[in-house]
Amino acid sequence: MSLQKKMSFSLIISILGVLVVTIVITHITLNSIHQANLKFIFKNSDLKTIWYGLFMNSTKADCTTPHNLFQNKSPGETTSFLSQEFIPDENITCTQTTFVQCEEPKRFKPITNKTFNVALLRRPYWMDAAEFFNFSNCVYSGCNFQDDHIDESTHMVVIQLQHMRDNFTVLRRWPHQLYVATSWEPPSHLRAQFVEDRNSFWNSQFNLTATYRTDSDLFIPYGMLQFKPVPLNKRPDYYSIAQKKSKWVAWFVSSCRSPSKREIYVQQMQKIIPVDIYGRCGAPCQDPKPMCYTSNLLQYRYYLSFENNFCKDYVTEKLFKLFWGGMHVVPVVRGGFDYDTQLPDLTYINAGSFPNATELALFLQKLGQDTSTYAKYLERIDMYRILDGSWPTSIGCKVCKYLHTRKLQSQIDDLKKWISDDVCHAPKDIDQ
Repeated sequence: MSLQKKMSFSLIISILGVLVVTIVITHITLNSIHQANLKFIFKNSDLKTIWYGLFMNSTKADCTTPHNLFQNKSPGETTSFLSQEFIPDENITCTQTTFVQCEEPKRFKPITNKTFNVALLRRPYWMDAAEFFNFSNCVYSGCNFQDDHIDESTHMVVIQLQHMRDNFTVLRRWPHQLYVATSWEPPSHLRAQFVEDRNSFWNSQFNLTATYRTDSDLFIPYGMLQFKPVPLNKRPDYYSIAQKKSKWVAWFVSSCRSPSKREIYVQQMQKIIPVDIYGRCGAPCQDPKPMCYTSNLLQYRYYLSFENNFCKDYVTEKLFKLFWGGMHVVPVVRGGFDYDTQLPDLTYINAGSFPNATELALFLQKLGQDTSTYAKYLERIDMYRILDGSWPTSIGCKVCKYLHTRKLQSQIDDLKKWISDDVCHAPKDIDQ
């Protein structure tokens, strides 16, 4: 071989070598950028908004705004660097809200050591007084329960409002007694006379409120969440759990018609994604309660926590029971509650973030097809548990705490105004 040919061959070999090295370096660099982008996404405080933008290939403002975070993306263009691997998040933090407890609350110092007597009138059939007013397990336990007996020794009278009419009377009321209005129903389900008629006798007879509303004198929610992060070495394989999901959406419901028109909304979802309905409004369950609920949910990716009303602060056990632990299903919420302010990121999907049922269903499909991202939701949900003692059974403890730590005594002049005026609204996301 001539010297010239040998030199040409060596040059070609050198060029090929440089190309191989360049390709390897480029691959490593792009992979690093890919991982950094993923870490940014899952540590960013606006997680829900980003993910809505990444998944929804739409020109609507709600869905395209997050694309602006990436300067090389134009509105409506699908982002393509989604992870094919599940990376556990070791830096999950908690943000305290009215419904999320990140640390143990401070204990208020009692202003008195007095023992108070509490009575309950119009007790609903489902309320076990021995459970709801068992003061022995309360932090402030200096109270006695008198059931429905009222005399001069009674300090507080709790009255359940549902179906309350003016023909309900109390034989005598002493001046020092506090009357507390309580209910866990939205205004449309109260069917109380004072809601229908502002001149009703009971509209001006109460001192305090004890309801699910955050602005109640005694806040008694259907549930709250407590931050209980699981150590990395004790977390289950969320990716594997996500892979084994065989069904799409489950809905357990007993009230088939509602002011929120959730039944119509679900029908519109079913045009895009399978929704299996159980209970009085759907297929009967083969297993007894609560086995029916838990055994069925494990197969599904999503559970519909749709409220029957769009009312201020109204969020029921439909959501909170998914945080018992080990449920491994993502709640899809719809109602008048401020989910985005009160709940942790990546622990739910808010139907209110979408203009209609079709857009929501399309999003659920896309998320369900991205196993690693869906697994992130399962991981984040698993970092929270329903707070013990946060459901309606806590009313006894809340009452006793109030009596021992507060001096305020008020008079509600217009209970109807507080209960029902401008508190609820009709749904705006139903396609006509």
